[in-house]
Amino acid sequence: QSRCMYSYSFNVERGVFFVALALIVVQISASAGVVAGVALKASSAQAQHRQQGPAEIPMYAVPHDHKVPIRFPNQTLSSISWRFVGTERIRKPFVRAEPVTGTVPLYGGITDVGEYYIQVKVGGQMVRVQIDTGSSSMALPMISCSSCRHGDKRYDPDKSTSESGPRNIGCGSAECDMGSCSTRCGSCDSNNQACCASGDMSSVCGFFLAYGDGSGCAGALVEDEIEWAPGMVARGTFGAMLSASSDFERSKVDGILGLAYPALACNPTCVTPVYDSLREKIGFPDKFSMCTTNSGGRMVLGAMDASMAADGAEMKYVPTLRESPFYAIKMLDESLYVGGDKVPVTGLKAAIVDSGTTLMILSRAAFNKVKTWLRENKCDTFPGLCGEDSWFKPGDCVDISSEELEQLPTIGLYVGDENNRVLLELKPEHWMLKYKASARNNYRCVGFHWMDSVGGIDVILGNTLQMRYAVLYDRENWRVGFVEAAPMCKASLEPNNIPEGSGEETGDVVSTGGDTHGCETHRSSCIDCSAVPDCAYNYLSKECVNKHTHPVDSILGYPWCVHKRCLCEDRKVLRAGVVIGAGVAAIAVVGLVVVSIVMVVRRRRARSEWYTAASGASALISSSPRSAMDNYYASSSEESS
Repeated sequence: QSRCMYSYSFNVERGVFFVALALIVVQISASAGVVAGVALKASSAQAQHRQQGPAEIPMYAVPHDHKVPIRFPNQTLSSISWRFVGTERIRKPFVRAEPVTGTVPLYGGITDVGEYYIQVKVGGQMVRVQIDTGSSSMALPMISCSSCRHGDKRYDPDKSTSESGPRNIGCGSAECDMGSCSTRCGSCDSNNQACCASGDMSSVCGFFLAYGDGSGCAGALVEDEIEWAPGMVARGTFGAMLSASSDFERSKVDGILGLAYPALACNPTCVTPVYDSLREKIGFPDKFSMCTTNSGGRMVLGAMDASMAADGAEMKYVPTLRESPFYAIKMLDESLYVGGDKVPVTGLKAAIVDSGTTLMILSRAAFNKVKTWLRENKCDTFPGLCGEDSWFKPGDCVDISSEELEQLPTIGLYVGDENNRVLLELKPEHWMLKYKASARNNYRCVGFHWMDSVGGIDVILGNTLQMRYAVLYDRENWRVGFVEAAPMCKASLEPNNIPEGSGEETGDVVSTGGDTHGCETHRSSCIDCSAVPDCAYNYLSKECVNKHTHPVDSILGYPWCVHKRCLCEDRKVLRAGVVIGAGVAAIAVVGLVVVSIVMVVRRRRARSEWYTAASGASALISSSPRSAMDNYYASSSEESS
């Protein structure tokens, strides 16, 4: 009887095993189609890259001597780019034309990307450029760049669709500054010692860029048509990169677009910044505003959109220092204000507003003063805050509850002048950046970094501060405006939501077409549409729409796709892969079913034969005499039963 039970149990376990095995094989086989499609896509993409060259240049950068560890999760908060450059050469300002404004969507985020970028078309080719108010030049990876990171968005002059086509700035021309050659140039013009590019473009005027975080690039100056948004198009001169440092940019961004004053656009040849070229062509006022969130934001050219401001918030202006090519402002009191206490910091005199710097950068002395205040006042509340292994380090993250977060101090500073003092404050939820790595943990990362003062700059008001304040860069009046930003600051641009008037604080904002996030601009391009997290692409209609304002959230699967779920190869390739996978799955299932049936039939036959033999043996045993010991064990077994 025990053998029969064992045989039955064994067969059940075998059956369960085969069923589980079948399910595993089905799932693996069902995925074979997608794998095949992706593999074919990868091979075709590699073949395309072999023809076109790699397409993506990272521009994210971390200071070489300031490594930024992150404790939770096991990933670096690799977001500390310091984008500011300097020069002594000043160009003449342009004359404002008729007032027109336009809105350009911002993508990226302070923790997931580490910077903010816009998508522009250069010669009809879509590229992603970091928006940087700490520099003035525009640089893109050239199709022939030797050291740029591999990707899918490079500038190819042979594929330009602009009406006049691309134009190289000749090294021997009057546009290429004579006497600008140095060891950083590819070569030098023999006649005027102008800086020339390297390699096959040695006849083209050269350029090189170097940033405060140690990153840089070099290449040739090229002119082509640049489209910021529908209707916002102008020709501009930019740097086509032929080489770049390994830390020049993040993988999601291809290049950089500077919005500072023209004095910073001499690298070494002075060119008109693309922002000034656009403003001169379109005629919008010489000002722009930006509002950023954890996932993108908006930039308005020529005005401040009132909808960016929180309800009841008032714009406060700070004069910029005219002798500086940056958006530099004066700091007051040589102090920080931590938890309501005035904390003196000697030498804290000037700050710049820089959208290309991720964290808020303090001088070394200021950072240490904040750290000392926390140790003296919050050690009992936060045991992990003090000691050598303190989590108060640039970019370090800690799992902290909302209640604990409220116990941290507000940190502020005064800027402006004696007649116009403006207090900029960061509450704990602002300077402890939200980094939610899992559903069970709420990580917060320190939004401060430190540096030694450079060129009279003691503080950089980067994205940490600009997450709380929308900023108006009013170049016409040499001032910067701060106003507390509205939640998510992504106001709709429908006509009934456009602010009226064109006063000093706000302006008439003209929608540049499409939805708020600019998804419509990527119509018919699966690759460009899927590069934007908020856009959804339709394989059949070639539509690219905002997934938040379009009823695609209720649509599952084909023909819609969103972001990384889009497979932008030929649909026939994908269908072939799916058919192959489905066929393999069907064959595997049928094979497993047949094998299972055969195994069950054979087991039943074997069990029947064993049962017949056992019955005969039992009859034989029952007819023979038993010993006393046999009778004892038999009676004990019966009692147990």
